[in-house]
Amino acid sequence: NVLSVIAEIKQMLEEMNVPDGRSFIVVPPFVKTKLMLAGIKFSVNEGVNGTGAIGFTDELGFDLYVSNQLTVLDGGKHQCIAGSYSAIAYAEQVLDTQIIERMENSFDTAVRGRLVFGAKVIRPDELVCASLINGDN
Repeated sequence: NVLSVIAEIKQMLEEMNVPDGRSFIVVPPFVKTKLMLAGIKFSVNEGVNGTGAIGFTDELGFDLYVSNQLTVLDGGKHQCIAGSYSAIAYAEQVLDTQIIERMENSFDTAVRGRLVFGAKVIRPDELVCASLINGDN
């Protein structure tokens, strides 16, 4: 069932020395539904930056994110990802900003700029990919 699969994923991360409280998992909506039916209590964690993470009990030790943008392979296998927050590096920088004094159809002032960003996996051993199928339990 879904709880045993998530527990196995957590075990794999613990074997790679990923500490509790520093790991996440991204699952499709049907997994959230199955966890709710299993009695896991959910609460929306807006956080400082409003991430909207769905946090559940510390029994499993993950920050749980629900997404319908996960890859679906043949046979309805949803590719879920889990890992440590330190496994992926993200950087962004604002380049070339410009103030526009008067907009075309109003007297408003606007600022435009170029945002450059990128991400890279820096610790691939701290990531796990699992294929999940929407089954009976």
